[in-house]
Amino acid sequence: MYIVRHGETDYNACHILQGSGVDLGLNEKGLLQSQNFYEFYKSIPFTKIYTSILKRSIQSVDLFIKWGISHEAYIELNEISYGIYDGVKSSIEPEGLYKKLTQKWNEGNMDAKLPDGESPIDVRDRIRPFLQHLIHDVTDEYILICIHGRVMRILLATLIELDLIDMNLFNHSNMGLYVVKYRSPFFCFEKFNDLTHLQVHPFDS
Repeated sequence: MYIVRHGETDYNACHILQGSGVDLGLNEKGLLQSQNFYEFYKSIPFTKIYTSILKRSIQSVDLFIKWGISHEAYIELNEISYGIYDGVKSSIEPEGLYKKLTQKWNEGNMDAKLPDGESPIDVRDRIRPFLQHLIHDVTDEYILICIHGRVMRILLATLIELDLIDMNLFNHSNMGLYVVKYRSPFFCFEKFNDLTHLQVHPFDS
């Protein structure tokens, strides 16, 4: 399985909270990142593509979809919801609630959430049906999944049966790639937030 985070959006560049309530497309840099990813991996015989229903997820692998590869979009793969703080710059949001939220997660409080938002436990529960579906396809190593930073951390931790407090082990970058292979009864990582493909046409960071 090839699991990649979406390319950059303007909100990513400006450090604005971008949960499931924000549906932006990629910016110019993000489009180049997605093109680089395609050029680097277009020889992989992908048989299926899974994305969230959000534009930035689908757009990041659109070149593969246009190639005719089977594509399924799942609302369950949407980013975590930051509730009323979706679309708010994290460094200026009132009372430092986002910073306090991530501190609670780091301390093991996986029920913590922003007002009208989701907790890591909420996200884990909603992605579980997708993971059950995915495991049926696990014999096929050439599945491409394009999702979002926090949901990627939760998905990877859940996939290898780690506690959610360990989700931050999985760093993520825009268009960063994890390659996960199933070697019964274990999942093994062959690439870990890999960015080699972004050097096809280097650009300013």
